Amino acid sequence: MSRKPLQFVSLAAAILLLVAGIAAAAGERPVIGALLPLTGKQAALGNRVLDGLIAGLGLFDGKRAAPVALQIENYGSDPAAVSRFVAKLAGEPRVMAIIGPPEFDAAREAAKAAQSAQVPLLALSPVAAPEGSRDFVFSDQRSDEREARTLASYAVKDLGLTRLVVFYPENAYGTAMMNAFRAEAQRLGGKIRRVQSYNPAQTDFSTEIKKLAALKAPRPAAKKKGAEALKAPAPVLDFDALYLPDAFRRVRMILPQLAFHDVRGVQLLGTSQWYVPEGIRKEMDYFEGAVLTALFFAESDKRMVADFTDAIFGATGREPDYREALAYDTARMLLEALRDRSVTNRSSLRDRLQRIEAFEGVTGWVSVTKKGEMQRGSFILKVEGRQIIDVTPTY
Repeated sequence: MSRKPLQFVSLAAAILLLVAGIAAAAGERPVIGALLPLTGKQAALGNRVLDGLIAGLGLFDGKRAAPVALQIENYGSDPAAVSRFVAKLAGEPRVMAIIGPPEFDAAREAAKAAQSAQVPLLALSPVAAPEGSRDFVFSDQRSDEREARTLASYAVKDLGLTRLVVFYPENAYGTAMMNAFRAEAQRLGGKIRRVQSYNPAQTDFSTEIKKLAALKAPRPAAKKKGAEALKAPAPVLDFDALYLPDAFRRVRMILPQLAFHDVRGVQLLGTSQWYVPEGIRKEMDYFEGAVLTALFFAESDKRMVADFTDAIFGATGREPDYREALAYDTARMLLEALRDRSVTNRSSLRDRLQRIEAFEGVTGWVSVTKKGEMQRGSFILKVEGRQIIDVTPTY
């Protein structure tokens, strides 16, 4: 999808405007703190998140007055510095909330400090619950298992697939995804014909594929009769769909082997780890027709997603990924809460955030649990006609 740069201020100019605005005490606007690793090993991550925050807070658009000021604290490669920056931000009365960090270890330290200082923290990473109350801590809680359940539901309810098999790697991720997919499919009335595991280190999956497809004997070699080669009849498969929760690099090895053993004509179901668009397009013959989940889909034709993608592309010259999308949604959700007239201080902001049940974002619908977990759905994509399209249900 081609895009044209829009008339937004550049990223560098936006940051300069932010710094200038903060130096001028931000007037009557509330201040949002941002904890990011803008230097060091995670600088690329931190700067992508910053792009998402700036877009979400409306700071790319030089034609409109920004509703808030953004105070950026760079903890670099030192997660231990996060607590110090939380204390600094919490000590400034106009700071209403803090967004970040995007790293697990740094987010854990920030959560402890934010809860102690009683300033709302919207962490861009899962956060293990600290001891005692964590009512001021909100964290991204994307769940692999929830992703598996979403696809199982789509397969059974929307596609009408009731005979399924699962082919999964013998590791923590594969086992968790297998269990979640199987349980949800069965709950909805689907039948799991077989579950077959494999060693993630292997490259030849023939033995496991034969077990998965219930092939009683090895695939026979072609027999010649005259000048023509006659092949044995393709096996009759007793399943309609195959769920394969693994990384793209292994999936691209497995799919050709499935085809070789005549495991064809079944619906392939994959996870967000399949979502490597360039790789899928290079090997489209094997991926054609596959349905998979994705955390974010920049090419979606949904208006909200397209506007967000245009904003990032117009300011940076590249399309956004999930990290920017997550930061963008979090910033927008926080802005919406701040616009509520009942929000006058940090405690009332916390209460308002806890009441979010269905916020529509570019990463899907977001809800906040009683534990402060910001849960969101997954995109469902289909490889169709040599393209990847969004087939996420609207219900």
